[in-house]
Amino acid sequence: MKGVPQFKLSELGLLSDERLGNIIPKVLEDKIRIEENRALFVKQRKSDIEKQLLVMTSVEQAIFKHFSGTLDIREIAYRVSKRHDLEIEEAFQATKNLFLNLAKYCVCFPVNIV
Repeated sequence: MKGVPQFKLSELGLLSDERLGNIIPKVLEDKIRIEENRALFVKQRKSDIEKQLLVMTSVEQAIFKHFSGTLDIREIAYRVSKRHDLEIEEAFQATKNLFLNLAKYCVCFPVNIV
């Protein structure tokens, strides 16, 4: 998949929450592996060596499942807040933080223009 670069992935964290909420995230599934214990591994760019990035909580796992390129961060947060009985702001922050963390490792990116 190829897009028109608007800014570097490393600069996503500089966006306002309003703009971040409009991002539709998509995970590059061939770049990650998840174990049963929710450990998420990232394949290094120039090798097949994997690095454990994090062990996801149940909330993060629910968020991650929505990073399919169809829903924006705001909608993902809303759905996760309802399912996990969280305040919407808490779910938004968790969704935003997971997205930014994965984007930093180039395994998740926005599929839309914000």
